[in-house]
Amino acid sequence: MAILKTLINNIYDPMLRAIKDDKNEWKKCEKEAQNEFQQTFDKFAKELDEAQESFKSNIVLEALSDKQRQGLRDGKTNDIALINEYAAIFSLWQDKINAYIDETNSEQRHEKDDGPAKELEYWKQRMRRLTQVSE
Repeated sequence: MAILKTLINNIYDPMLRAIKDDKNEWKKCEKEAQNEFQQTFDKFAKELDEAQESFKSNIVLEALSDKQRQGLRDGKTNDIALINEYAAIFSLWQDKINAYIDETNSEQRHEKDDGPAKELEYWKQRMRRLTQVSE
């Protein structure tokens, strides 16, 4: 993904911007189609950057110990000590996930006058964060 990002940002984007005003390069392509292509290209480059960033910021939860894994496999529901260990680690996971999601909510404050595009962007970012948690 890093190679694709480098190609887009360092080669294709400058190339497209350089030929944007050159009528000979676009030949019969109408100005409106040129602008639409440039906007779509810019949006793709931005989404690629966001996707790469999302890989960096995945939340990491503590792993279960071998004893805890074996207890889950064996279905030991009457071992109180093991149940308490599960409750403790699941509580840690829950706190970490909630903090991660709340961090996102505090970063993205909305104004009353924000339009539907801002709202869609907010939910897109929130979905991305929730997906990161599940990965």
